[in-house]
Amino acid sequence: MDDYVSKPVSSEKLEAVLERWVLKEGLMAAAAVNGNGLPVSEGTGPSLDAVVVESLRDLGGDEMLSELTQLFFDDAGSNLTALKEAIEKHDATSVERVAHMLKGSSGNMGATRMAVLCGQLQDIGTSGDLTAAPALLERLEVEFEHVRSALKAEVGVG
Repeated sequence: MDDYVSKPVSSEKLEAVLERWVLKEGLMAAAAVNGNGLPVSEGTGPSLDAVVVESLRDLGGDEMLSELTQLFFDDAGSNLTALKEAIEKHDATSVERVAHMLKGSSGNMGATRMAVLCGQLQDIGTSGDLTAAPALLERLEVEFEHVRSALKAEVGVG
């Protein structure tokens, strides 16, 4: 289960949830993969899905969004370190597992491009061929910095 609409269901709430997932699926499909297993269009569009960020804000206000943002920063930092170590050790199983976890948390925070990159790293881990993993990790780290900046702007921290 990736989302929910609480009762009573209003057409506005339902429309917002459907719009978010239709947009997300469209972005995932648009991130075509070239012959190197790297995304062709990961640089298009914003780093954050504004609808997801507003949904998080609506759930618990600015304070909760700030707390979730800090948790995401801590989690993503740890997972990026774990991915780097797994790639250096040629541990495809760990690459798959960690990329899967980071893909979920990225999607939950509205970091759609980051989630796409994590999905591709997950697929690389599943395949066992980590040849493209270092370059993809570099792109993921750059995207994380974009997401970090965008989320800091959302929660008003320096």
